[in-house]
Amino acid sequence: MLNLIEWQGDETVLDIGTGRGLLMIGAAKRLTTGKAIGSDIWNAEDLTGNSIENMLKNAELEDVKDKIEIRRKMSVHEFCGRFLRCRSFAAVSSQHCWRN
Repeated sequence: MLNLIEWQGDETVLDIGTGRGLLMIGAAKRLTTGKAIGSDIWNAEDLTGNSIENMLKNAELEDVKDKIEIRRKMSVHEFCGRFLRCRSFAAVSSQHCWRN
């Protein structure tokens, strides 16, 4: 999916339901000056090893920790209302997150 985007490197990318960071980290690796923003409730019942600590560890292992921004446990109302209202994104990724 990420290979379908013609990356410039300065994009702001949003990953909804970040989990362990697969898509957010993949996007961050393609950025030079841009940011990959991840948001999740990090519910351990949804995904084995699903925690913000594991996601941050993965980002550090992939050397992209300085290219990511995290939004912790925001409700749908907070996320869509307050956060998204004033932002624009070059790409948005998500995997099975809106069931919570």
